[in-house]
Amino acid sequence: MDSVQKQTGLEYKLVYLVTKEELSDFDCLHSNHPFYDRPSPIIYGDHVTLEAGTGCVHTAPGHGADDYKVGFLNYGLQILSPVGPDGTFTSEVPEYQGVHIFKANPMIVQRLLDNHTLLWSGQVEHSYPHCWRTKIPLIFRATPQWFIGLDLPDSKIREKALKAINEIQFYPDWGRARFEAMVQNRPDWCLSRQRIWGVPVPVLICKKTGEPLAHADIMNRIADVIQNEGGIDAFYKHDPKDFLGFFKASGEFGSEGFMHSQDILDVWFDSGIVHAAVQKKTHGMGFPADVYLEGSDQHRGWFNTSLLTSIVTNDVPPFKKLLTHGFIQQSKGVKMSKSKGGGADPLEFSNTKGADILRLWCAHEDYGKDIIWGDDLVERVTETYRRLRNTMRFLLGAIYDFDYKVDVVSPERLTKLDQWALHRLNQLVLDMRQAYDETTFYKAYHLLNQYVTVDLSSVYLDILKDRLYTFGLTSYQRRSAQTTIYHILKVLNPLMAPILSFLAEEIYSYRKDKSQESIFLEEIPDWQASWDFAQISKEFGDILKIREIAQKQLEELRAQKVIGSSLEAQVDLQLPKNDLEMLNTWEQLREIFIVSKISLTQGDFKVQSSRAEGEKCPRCWVFTTQMDPALGVCSKCKVALDG
Repeated sequence: MDSVQKQTGLEYKLVYLVTKEELSDFDCLHSNHPFYDRPSPIIYGDHVTLEAGTGCVHTAPGHGADDYKVGFLNYGLQILSPVGPDGTFTSEVPEYQGVHIFKANPMIVQRLLDNHTLLWSGQVEHSYPHCWRTKIPLIFRATPQWFIGLDLPDSKIREKALKAINEIQFYPDWGRARFEAMVQNRPDWCLSRQRIWGVPVPVLICKKTGEPLAHADIMNRIADVIQNEGGIDAFYKHDPKDFLGFFKASGEFGSEGFMHSQDILDVWFDSGIVHAAVQKKTHGMGFPADVYLEGSDQHRGWFNTSLLTSIVTNDVPPFKKLLTHGFIQQSKGVKMSKSKGGGADPLEFSNTKGADILRLWCAHEDYGKDIIWGDDLVERVTETYRRLRNTMRFLLGAIYDFDYKVDVVSPERLTKLDQWALHRLNQLVLDMRQAYDETTFYKAYHLLNQYVTVDLSSVYLDILKDRLYTFGLTSYQRRSAQTTIYHILKVLNPLMAPILSFLAEEIYSYRKDKSQESIFLEEIPDWQASWDFAQISKEFGDILKIREIAQKQLEELRAQKVIGSSLEAQVDLQLPKNDLEMLNTWEQLREIFIVSKISLTQGDFKVQSSRAEGEKCPRCWVFTTQMDPALGVCSKCKVALDG
């Protein structure tokens, strides 16, 4: 009341407070229409806001969802819709016929002011629905449409669809609850649209009554014509009589003939029947499909309509699995938008940085959530790519002279270090296969990155360089290392292919053992029982803990300038009996610690690092007191050179 008094300049006196219940007792409560000679009933609607104006609003059941619910469903008001498809008033409003409703607004306001039925007028700013593509305001109109009733007793589509959801796998898991809610709460499906393009609703309209002729035989004739004569235009080129078959007119219905329906099918129906139009008609495609994948908005869209149409026609979902991804956002968390000109061009990025880096970036985070695009994040992934590429290049170079058929060392004869490497590779295979099976590509990315960065680069290959470069070309130790590298390369190549397609294909082109035209024709590797060295893996884990202590000591010696390279050092280990016996079975301890000498004694646990005795071998850089006087190299290098 206060705001109305302020706006109109009038003063009001409170006489009586009327409750909703008292108003409801009046069946015929009404006021006079402001410029037509007829009463306007007063009804109650709880959707009206009390924050502004009088709290009384105009209600038009033919032009709004809330108005329809309260006016027609609750009070039985007439569904009057005097607005045509072009947004202008029809002949039902003769004084404004042909005038666009937005242009008629000021004319009607002026009419109310002139006849003194409007106390005040003004403009307010509020949220109003706009077309998402053209950005212009929408007009709500009640029009005859075709619907799929989801809860009809003879079909029970919604009930069947909700039950079928239990049979579907969801990645990520939260997709199930979201999808279930969308199916549970969606209204009946409005199947028709009024546009000048699209797949026509295959029915005919009676010229006399305007009623539709919807019959399965006629629909099939229309479908045959469209299929056999090259497209949907064939429907409109044929006279409607061509589709009638044995149909006979009855009374007024059909007495003056029929015309084509001008309605088209909802485009979501087009995509929703891909199971019938594509899956069942394409060689090599199955029904149901293994997976449908799209953005999280498709729980309301494509996923939803695909499920409903398949339930109606097949009684089962068209897919076994639903995979849902989020969206890419700009660095500040703003959604990328083509219409607003925001975001990055993937083609431009691929042309400059490479498609593999783009693929790797897409794979490196959980796609079930929105992912942020930023230069720093891309640079991080680029570094990962370089590391993976350089590591694979090293592996290829390390076996340049290795012939698997001749030089291979069987798993049980490999050095313990090499057996550990195969055991870790075996575990990687299991973990990455699981990640791929679950379509959690970010897990596959991090598993691959962790294995290459830590297990290979920081540990195994770092230790191995001495053996590869300084042992005899055909020595057992070098062939053991090359055998292991061969297996690592052969396994990593197909494991990385789904997320590093071009790099994987390039690596495959350099492999001497390839048996297919492409890496993508190879099988994903599986776990190998002969590579299961669990005990050795446990032992090596204990050795790495000791090595970590020694490395800290070596860093201190390096800081004090006692040593430069770690090969200038030696490590003395004092160990309890059981640990000592275990380490004595490892023949590569000096390599593992990357020092010139390891000494083992029994006692309480102690690690002592110091500068190595002797002189530096010019070939392998190991310090030794047993230099060969004739060749001027250490005893290990003498064996290699003699070989």
